[in-house]
Amino acid sequence: MNQSNIVKDGAINGLVFLLLMLITIFFPIINFITVFLLPVPFVLMTRKYGWKAGAILFVIVGIISAFLLTYISVPLVLLVAIGGIAIGASIRAESSPYETWAAGAAGFAVGFGLLFLVTQFVFQVNWMDAINQGIEDSFSTSEEFIQTMQINFDEETLELAREQAKSLVSLIPTFMMIISIVMALLAQWVSYRWINRKEDTSYRFPKFRYLTFPTSLIWYYLVAIVLTWMNTDPSDTLYLAGVNLYAMIGLLLVVQGISFIVFYVHHKKWPKFIPFAIVAGLVLFPFLLLYPLRILGIIDLGFQLRSRLSNQGDQ
Repeated sequence: MNQSNIVKDGAINGLVFLLLMLITIFFPIINFITVFLLPVPFVLMTRKYGWKAGAILFVIVGIISAFLLTYISVPLVLLVAIGGIAIGASIRAESSPYETWAAGAAGFAVGFGLLFLVTQFVFQVNWMDAINQGIEDSFSTSEEFIQTMQINFDEETLELAREQAKSLVSLIPTFMMIISIVMALLAQWVSYRWINRKEDTSYRFPKFRYLTFPTSLIWYYLVAIVLTWMNTDPSDTLYLAGVNLYAMIGLLLVVQGISFIVFYVHHKKWPKFIPFAIVAGLVLFPFLLLYPLRILGIIDLGFQLRSRLSNQGDQ
């Protein structure tokens, strides 16, 4: 392995990362896009030269970011570096696209966990207290505005809405996991496109209709349900674990249900707009379609519906 090539590629990836960091920090509108591109330099470096090269790149750009930007940028570098290195190492190991996606999501989740610890113990920022205070301030401002406008309102309804909003704080780990999954997906997709263009390879995700999760997911879902039944105290650790496990696995089962619908539409040769209409309906009316899609995902996993349909088609 040519040492000069490692240094050259490291310098290029490092400069690209620092440029993306500058845009992410100082350009509020564009940063919605660039924040998802930040892991890509680590993906490319790790995929080509291994995780040690990715780790060295992380240390160097972390130090430069701390001096040139602000020390507050270091936790963000930590988050995207771990996720990017995980994706790059998985691609280098020739794992399947979905395995790579899972590794990347796990990497970002670990990064979020470390980010939580660093901000809480180093920068003395308590996320839960800050979010609760923000919710309280928001409702207080709304209540003052309603009173100023002399609008009649039900205080019990407002209090119920306040309690429901505060209950979302317990789902912070689930929100972190969802963001990790999305960041891993986008970083992996961009990296695939870049590698295919530069090296004439053919990295790509399989068709969405073939996406399926392990059957054991159903048992984990049952465990989560039992945990939520056994523990009802929001401050209890088992309750928080059960609620987040229930929400996260429930989301995966919804994805399983949507994937089955795409498979079934393709199997029956129905119009392709049907899955898009269902996804749009899920976004617009989540409480109406969330549970039916989750149940469909459970049935698909438990009874292996796709295998049965494929076998019927072969007969």
